[in-house]
Amino acid sequence: MNVWYSHHDHSKTSVYTECISYKDRIRLNYRDEPTSGQEEVIVNVVQHPNCTEAVISDCGEKFVIKVERELVAEVVGETKVCITVHPHQFEEEWALQDESSSHASGAENAEAKGSESSR
Repeated sequence: MNVWYSHHDHSKTSVYTECISYKDRIRLNYRDEPTSGQEEVIVNVVQHPNCTEAVISDCGEKFVIKVERELVAEVVGETKVCITVHPHQFEEEWALQDESSSHASGAENAEAKGSESSR
C-alpha cells in the first residue's frame, strides 16, 4: 500500500509504503448437507483492493485506511433436484420468435396468418 501525503504546512510531500498481507475466509450460505466432498470452488476477483478512505489517526502517527474489494465465488458440484411428475400428459406451447433478418418481420407474419385463416 502506498500513501502519498503532504507535511510541513503542505510544503513537502512523501510516500509511505507498506506491504499488507491478508487472507479471506468466504462463508458459503445455502449449502446442502451432506456434500460429496468433490466440490470445486472457483473465486474470481471482480474489483481489486481499492482505498475508499484514508485519514491520520487521533495520535497523529498512523494512518487509518479503509479498503474495499469484490469477489465472486462459484461452487461446482453434484446436487439433488426434486422433480414433480404429473400422471397426465401436459405439454406447454411456447411461441417462437425469430428476429433474424432472413425471416419475415412480425407485421408480414401477421398478414400471412390472417390470409391463411380466412380460407
